[in-house]
Amino acid sequence: MHEYEIREIVKSLEKAGLTPMGSQKEVRECLDQHFDGRIFVGWSYLDVLHQADCMDEEGNMKSDASLTEQDAREILDAVYGGYDCGIGISWDVLDCHIDEFKREREAA
Repeated sequence: MHEYEIREIVKSLEKAGLTPMGSQKEVRECLDQHFDGRIFVGWSYLDVLHQADCMDEEGNMKSDASLTEQDAREILDAVYGGYDCGIGISWDVLDCHIDEFKREREAA
């Protein structure tokens, strides 16, 4: 796992009061050891919005966006729920789920 992600996890834990203040270094070292030799690729609802062309270059929602943040989160949940380790998750997989979501919405 990337150092950036581990730092963000530690910050989130500390912000939620789940780690004592000042123990960031120890928690980070523990996470480093836990994730040593493993890789994780993370996808965010922001990736879905970018792929659906709902965000501009600066990461701001376009006024004519076809998806909301909630829509993107639902799509990401569907991607996770339909995960196939033989295929993985790629931009093409996101495209398929975005298209399916839009078709279902139009049919409703």
